[in-house]
Amino acid sequence: KHAVAAALGIAAKAKASAGSAIVLTHRNDYGDLICIRAAMVGQDGIKPDVWYELNANGEFVESEV
Repeated sequence: KHAVAAALGIAAKAKASAGSAIVLTHRNDYGDLICIRAAMVGQDGIKPDVWYELNANGEFVESEV
C-alpha cells in the first residue's frame, strides 16, 4: 500500500495493490514517447493486482503479462 509502480519503456506494463499508484508510458516502435499517465489503483476503474498498459490513445487497458 502507498507504493508507486512505474514502467517507462517500450511495451511498458505495471500493476499494484489497492491504495497504490501506477505510472505508464506508451512509446512507438522507435521508442519515441507518445504519452505518459498515472492513476490511483482502486479509483476510476483501475483494479488492484491487474496488469495494465497504455494504448495509443493514452488509455489504461488491462493486459496479459
